[in-house]
Amino acid sequence: MSSSCHNGARRRGRRGIALGGAACVVVSVGQPALALEYFVPRVEATGEYDSNINMDPTNTKAYGYGGLAMADIGWITQTSDTAIRPYFNYMRYPDQQGIYELDSRVDLRWLFNTQRSQFSLYGRFDREDTTYAELSSALYNPLDPNVRPNADTGYVQEGVIRTLGYAAPSWSYRMTQRLSFTTDLYYLHESYNDTGSTAVENALNGFNYYSATVSLQQRLTETSTLKYGGYFARFDSGGVARTNGYGLKVEYNRKWTQRLSLLLSGNAERDKTDETYPVVFNGSTTQWGAAAGLVYQGEISTTRLTVDRILSPSGAGAMIASNEMWLQYDRRWTERLKFIGALRYIHDGAVGESANLFPVRNYTRAYVEARYMVTPTWYFRVDYEYTWQGFHGEPSAANNGVSIGFGYQALKPPGVP
Repeated sequence: MSSSCHNGARRRGRRGIALGGAACVVVSVGQPALALEYFVPRVEATGEYDSNINMDPTNTKAYGYGGLAMADIGWITQTSDTAIRPYFNYMRYPDQQGIYELDSRVDLRWLFNTQRSQFSLYGRFDREDTTYAELSSALYNPLDPNVRPNADTGYVQEGVIRTLGYAAPSWSYRMTQRLSFTTDLYYLHESYNDTGSTAVENALNGFNYYSATVSLQQRLTETSTLKYGGYFARFDSGGVARTNGYGLKVEYNRKWTQRLSLLLSGNAERDKTDETYPVVFNGSTTQWGAAAGLVYQGEISTTRLTVDRILSPSGAGAMIASNEMWLQYDRRWTERLKFIGALRYIHDGAVGESANLFPVRNYTRAYVEARYMVTPTWYFRVDYEYTWQGFHGEPSAANNGVSIGFGYQALKPPGVP
């Protein structure tokens, strides 16, 4: 066994106590595979200003300071790839005593391959104030951009903490050279620290959501695949609403070039809903969804674009139909200067009779970040974020946020993505 340690980590948190750290790599040589183990920490001190942190039409200015600590931890072998990302962010706002100051999150990605089978597991545990939890980020999930979050409500309530956990296991078995059988499962749980079984206006409601999908995936050419199958889903928001749905789904993937890939998908779903608040409703509706996604991976930049309509559970006590446009551009301008730009637009509302629980909403969030590496491991960061939100029939609200940070990020070892 040989080992090496490099002085030397990476993302912006809620927005940033700076401590030292090191990236350690352990390479184990044995039979039959070469194993790479790594630990890549990051710490940052942060200052922040928001013109309307609570997204209140009357405007609530806030100055804050704090820090974050996180790490990329993983194990890579010839047949598996495991990545864990713990994240802790402390932010104090002296003039906003109601905001919960510590956000914590753990992301997981596990991939395992055999000669004929592929296993994967994505998961997350997240606990944070609704000031952040219920306003959709403009940035994609860094461990897997294809994992879509549930629909956020836009309801910001100071001191209300959302706890979220999800697990998404998948198994694929190659039956022939061109045909594979796939099973995808998904479980999502959300809870809030001050809600009960009865909803009130603009209240947040905990829920459980389950789905199971069985599909066949056919390789059409060396660069394209077609996946089709059926699924069942269940949404249970306690004493507010319960929805059982089943449907059909089709997905087309194509790698146009070594740098450009395309995803197209569509689904149709039949739902049966039992609602007890604010009106009693028992009935069935038919819903649909569709998505188109492009990814361009350049030598020094990455561009992602998604346009879709998705059906998603939410803390509003109802299933949400969300129409979105999502764009992110990352670029390394020089060896020292990095840039991130992202834009997300959402037009959403509750489906069927559940519209009483969640009115139509328009939401826009833009994010721009520049990061300058003072040394190979120490950096200075500045970002600007604009958020706008308007519910039908209600005054809109907007926030301008500016954040600066100085931190330490360990160098990623060779072979670590």
